[in-house]
Amino acid sequence: MALLAARDLSKTHGADPLFEHLSITFERGERVGLIGPNGAGKTTLLEILAGIEPPDDGFVDRSTTARLAYLPQVDTFPDDVTAERVLIDAGCPSTSEPYEASVLTRKMLRRLGFEDGDQAVSQLSGG
Repeated sequence: MALLAARDLSKTHGADPLFEHLSITFERGERVGLIGPNGAGKTTLLEILAGIEPPDDGFVDRSTTARLAYLPQVDTFPDDVTAERVLIDAGCPSTSEPYEASVLTRKMLRRLGFEDGDQAVSQLSGG
């Protein structure tokens, strides 16, 4: 028997459907990743599977032996802090020279696809 099975789930946000007629089954021992673009409904789906939010349509069945935990994403950065500042404050990269830390951090950000280390984290996706 499946640990968790969702059948024919549908959910809308405003007038727009996030997903329709979605079905998925999780078996014991499986490892599953959920990927998709921002706003596609990944967090909403996880909240439905965890029983935090109800679906508009469909059903979620949980095995009596299933243990389910949900850890929500919580952004704890001030609105005006930059991506560069977050990394430097986290000690990444570790250096005693402030200028060197800034240069290394900007290199790291560019490798990750961030052209502007001065962009406020409030403007970035939480994921």
